[in-house]
Amino acid sequence: MIVEILSHQSFFYKDMSFGRIKVNSTVLNDAAKVFFEISIGRNMIKNDDFKGIEHLKKALDLALGILHPTGIIEASNLISWYGLNYDIDESLEYGQKALYWSGWFYEIPRFHVFDTLFVVMDKVKSQGLAELSKDLVLLYESISEEQQDHYKQTLKQARNLLGLSRYDIDGTMTRFLRRLMKNNGTNLNISRMQIYNILNRKVKQIRGATIRKIIKYIGIKNFKIDSLPLPFVIEIAKMKNGLENEIDSIIEGNFSLDPYVEARRDLEIEFLKRMPDHVKEKFIKAYLELGKDEKSIIDRFARDYIRYDIRWGMRVDVPNSMKKYTQAFHFKETPVALAYWALDTQKEREKLLEVLEKFE
Repeated sequence: MIVEILSHQSFFYKDMSFGRIKVNSTVLNDAAKVFFEISIGRNMIKNDDFKGIEHLKKALDLALGILHPTGIIEASNLISWYGLNYDIDESLEYGQKALYWSGWFYEIPRFHVFDTLFVVMDKVKSQGLAELSKDLVLLYESISEEQQDHYKQTLKQARNLLGLSRYDIDGTMTRFLRRLMKNNGTNLNISRMQIYNILNRKVKQIRGATIRKIIKYIGIKNFKIDSLPLPFVIEIAKMKNGLENEIDSIIEGNFSLDPYVEARRDLEIEFLKRMPDHVKEKFIKAYLELGKDEKSIIDRFARDYIRYDIRWGMRVDVPNSMKKYTQAFHFKETPVALAYWALDTQKEREKLLEVLEKFE
């Protein structure tokens, strides 16, 4: 109970007092100390004392030491947010960490963490801002009306970026297109006249529709996203349909600039690594034959399996219905059981079993 109270107190009140009772760190366990340090750090920064950042970092170290997901995410996020006016490079680093940990520990996205990184990336003009903008647009309808009102300016900025339909042609664009021509010949799915006009600056802008034609012709997986001209990054972001990064994207070698998606991808990579090679080969072959919804529930199970593969100090019995799959894929019992029960409804659990039958 004390951890929950301190967590609430650290985010909504000025000090750590409860009437006549004063709290100090000597009477707290490690989890409570995380939020105690967060509260000290926030209050110092609000009083223009930059040393408060050190308390936030101490909170993060404590949270990492005891693997406290909420503490890790919130401390990282606050370091990023309050560090904006002190050290922008550090702010970007911790903002990316906060969003990565959000994707690693939780299935449900935390919108305020996306928002923090969006503000930082906008300030540093990061290439990743386009993909993050699409994420924000996709997530916006799923948050409460109160949150929507609070973040409406961020949504407006995100939509404005994704609303671009024409882009200035600069040296970066022409050099990139020349490299594409060298590797793919003159056929980029656009006319030779268009290519000539773009490369010789006969036109000042290139249409987003033209860029999408080039992308679709060459294939997204053949692009290294972080080396693309910004207009290509924006157009690829527009093509994104959701925040999922499924196991087949690992097989195809797709790349993302979004730390949240990368965390989910890393969970799935780790899931595959845990299997012996001959089992993994069988698993991937069966997986690729699944439909989209079927893949989605396997992806969720894979992520949760790794999330729950930690030391619990107890053993959770595997449901009878999951025992044969635990043996077939060399899974550990406790994370299998927890990943199974982590699914929100009995219908989803039944769906998981139905899909796993196709792996036999």
